Amino acid sequence: MIAVCPNSREIDIYKTNGKEDMDSWEKIDTLREHEHLVTCIDWAPKTNRLLSCSHDRNAFVWDYDAKEKTWKPSLVLLRSNRAALTCKWAPEENKFAVGTGAKQVAVCYYEKENNWWVAKIISKPHRSSVTSLAWHPTNNTILATGSTDFKVRIFNTYIAEVDSKDLKGKFGEPIAEVSAKGWIHDLQYSPSGNRLAFVSHDSTLTVIEKPGSENNAITVNGDGLPYRSLLFVSENAIVAGGHDFTPVAFSAKGSNWVLNGKIDLGETKTASSMSAREKFQKEATVGAKNAASGSNLPTKHQNLIMEVKTFKKGGNNVDKYSTCGLDGRVLVWDVKDISKTASGFAL
Repeated sequence: MIAVCPNSREIDIYKTNGKEDMDSWEKIDTLREHEHLVTCIDWAPKTNRLLSCSHDRNAFVWDYDAKEKTWKPSLVLLRSNRAALTCKWAPEENKFAVGTGAKQVAVCYYEKENNWWVAKIISKPHRSSVTSLAWHPTNNTILATGSTDFKVRIFNTYIAEVDSKDLKGKFGEPIAEVSAKGWIHDLQYSPSGNRLAFVSHDSTLTVIEKPGSENNAITVNGDGLPYRSLLFVSENAIVAGGHDFTPVAFSAKGSNWVLNGKIDLGETKTASSMSAREKFQKEATVGAKNAASGSNLPTKHQNLIMEVKTFKKGGNNVDKYSTCGLDGRVLVWDVKDISKTASGFAL
C-alpha cells in the first residue's frame, strides 16, 4: 500500500495486487480529518500506523481497524500556533517528532493514562521554521533537524516514559550544530548512522562524517536547481531529487563525495521529428515558437520532485526507490539502472 496527499487536505491510500504496473493500483480509502493542506506523511512499518501533519497545526496518528476496514485517527496535542511542516517516526515507533513553523520541534509519545499523544517541545536554539527531521537509525533518542535559519542541529530526545533506561541524556540537549548557505530542505542518516547528509536551497548536498563528534562536513555543488529530498540507497551512495524534475546520483569517492549526474536523461523530441499538427498545437497552447519537445517535458516527472522514498530494501541497501512530484506522479526506480545514466556511480 501507499499513502499520498494530492496537494490537498486529503490523504489517499492505494493498494496493489503485488504487480508494479500502474493498472494494479486501486484506491481503497481517503482520510479527511485535516482541515488544510497535508504537509507530510510517515508510515510506521512495525506498528502499521500512519502519521500525518498539516497546515491546520495538527497531527494525527491513524490506526487501522481490521473489522471496519478503515483508518481511525487519534489527535496529537502539538501545542503549536503555526503550521506543522514535517513529521517522522522514531526507529522504535514509540514516539515521533513534528517540525513546525513556530520554530519548534514537538517530540510526541503516547500517554496511556489519558489515552492521547502528548508533546514535549524543543524550541531553542531554532530561529526559524523547522522543515526537515531525521532520526538516528540505531538510537531512539538522537534527532537531527533542519530549518530555514540555515542550520542543521542534532538533539537528545530522551523521554523516560518510553525510552530504554540504557539510553541516557537530557531532553532537548543540543549535541551538534552545522551551518549551511541556504534553507535546509531535507536531511537523512546513512544506514549505519555514521553519516548525516542534507540538501539546501543553494543547490548543494552536504555529508557530515561522524555527526555529533568531529562534524567533518563535505559539500558537493549541484549542476542545476535545488534538491528537495534525498535518500541513502547505501552507505556510500545517495539519490536526490528536486526542481530539475529528475533524480540525481551522488557517491563516495575516497574521502570525498562526488556528483555522478542525472538519472533521468529524458528523450528529446527534435523539431524536425514533430509533425505539423504537433508543432501547431505546441505553439497554440503554450506560445512556444521553437519548442522541440512536443507538449511534454522529456523527463518522466513533469514538475518538481517533492520526496524520494525507499520502495524495496535488500539488507541495509535500497533495491528500489520511489519519487513523487507536483505533477501528480509517483514513480518507482531500480537502483541497478542508475549506473546506466549516472557515470561513475557505485554502491
